[in-house]
Amino acid sequence: MKQSDTIQRVRPPGSRLPGILQTALWAKDPWLYAQRARTRYGPIFSANMYPFGEVVYVSDPDAIRRILTIDAPKFATGEANRAIEFVVGPRSLLMLDGEDHKRLRRNLTPIFHGPNVENYLDVIRSIIDAEVSRWRPGSTVTLLPRIQAISMEVMIQAVFGVREPARLNRLRRLVPQLLSMNPLLILFPVLRRSFFGVGPWAGFVRIRNELDEILYAEIRQRRRSLDYQGSDALSLLLQDSADGLALSDAEIRDNAITLLAVGHETTSVATSWFFERVLQHPDVLRRLNSELANDDTTYLDATISETLRIRPPTMDVGRILQEPHLVGGYRFDAGTMFALSLATLHSSEDSYPDPDVFRPERFLENPPDRGRFLPFGGGRHRCIGSSLAIVEMRAIVTNVLSSTELRPVSAGEKMRPRGPMMVPEQAASAEVISNRLYRG
Repeated sequence: MKQSDTIQRVRPPGSRLPGILQTALWAKDPWLYAQRARTRYGPIFSANMYPFGEVVYVSDPDAIRRILTIDAPKFATGEANRAIEFVVGPRSLLMLDGEDHKRLRRNLTPIFHGPNVENYLDVIRSIIDAEVSRWRPGSTVTLLPRIQAISMEVMIQAVFGVREPARLNRLRRLVPQLLSMNPLLILFPVLRRSFFGVGPWAGFVRIRNELDEILYAEIRQRRRSLDYQGSDALSLLLQDSADGLALSDAEIRDNAITLLAVGHETTSVATSWFFERVLQHPDVLRRLNSELANDDTTYLDATISETLRIRPPTMDVGRILQEPHLVGGYRFDAGTMFALSLATLHSSEDSYPDPDVFRPERFLENPPDRGRFLPFGGGRHRCIGSSLAIVEMRAIVTNVLSSTELRPVSAGEKMRPRGPMMVPEQAASAEVISNRLYRG
C-alpha cells in the first residue's frame, strides 16, 4: 500500500472531549468554538456533535469550492437540513435535491431577481418610513427587533401581497412566535410529542397550525377568484401552477413558511450588525453619509459586504456525503456530515489581512474571489433570496441614515447565539439623536 493511500484514510484532527461536552461548548459560543478549533487543528477538523455524531468542519477555500460546485452531486443538502423539516415542511426548497430541487428553484428564482425585486421597493420604503417615524429623539432604540419588524412586514406585504387586515395582524403575531420556539425541539426529536396538550411541542404545533390555516386560506381565496396576476411571490407561484407547472398547495405553503420564517430573519440580523459595526466606526459612517448624499452606493455595497464577512448571517452550510469521496486529502464514507464553515472562512488571515478589523475598503481595493466570500452559500443551493436581501439592506440603511442620527450606547456588542445565527448581545441598541421623520 502506498503511503499516500494510508494518509488519505486518516481522519481529520479534532477534539477528544466527549461529544456531549463538545456540543455544549459549541452551543454556548459557536463562533469561538469554530475559531479555536481551526487555530488548533487547521482548516479541516472533526467534531462530535449531538444529534449528528461526527461533523467535519471545512474552511479551506478550495475544498469548499469543490463541495459546492464540481463535487456538488456527491453531497445532499436536503438531508443535512432534515432537523428543521418539521418547521418548513417536506416540499421546502431547503429539503430538496436533484430534479425536485431544480424544478422548484426554477419556479422560485424569478421572484427574487430583476424587475420583481425592483417592484417591491416602493412598499419596502413605505414600511421603513412608517417604522422609523416612531423613533423618538432622545430615546434608545433596539435596532434588531425594529429591523425584524420591517423585514417581516416586507415579507408579508411586498413578497406575499397579503392585504386582508385580520390575516396581516395574525401573521405579524404568529411568525415571531414560530421563530422563538424552543431550540431543543430541533436538537432532540424525542421532544416532538404532546404531553396532554402542554409543553413546547404542543405550543409549536398550535402556532404552526394557525399559520397553515392563514396561508391555505389565502391560497384558496386567490385560486377561486383567479387573483394571482400581481408581482408578489404568492401570485407568481400561483401563476406557475396555473400554467401547468403543477405547484401544489403544499409546495406553495412550505416555501411560503420557509421565506417567512427563514428569509426575513437572516436579513434583519445582518442589517442590525451593519448598524452596530458602522456606529462603532465614525470614519466609516462619515464616508457613507457623504457618498450617499451624492447618490453613490459604491461604498455602501462595500460596507454591506464587509459586514457580511465579519458577521455572516449563517455560520455554517450543511452537506451530507452520498458516496465515499476524498475531501482535502481525507477519505470519507457515505453519510458523513460536513459543515462548510463560512465564519472561519471569512476570518482567515490567508484571505483577509487583519480579519478582525472592520474595514470596508478591502472590498474596493482588493475584493476577494468568490470562493473566499460566501455569505449566502454557493453553488446550486446558494440562498435564493440573496438579491432581495441586498436590496432590502440597501433600502433600510439608506432611509435610516438619511433621516436619523444615531449614536451607539456601548463600546461594541459581543456576539451571542440565537438559533443558527449570532446576534448582537444588546440587539444593536442605539440612541436616537435626531429624526426628521418623527411624528410625535
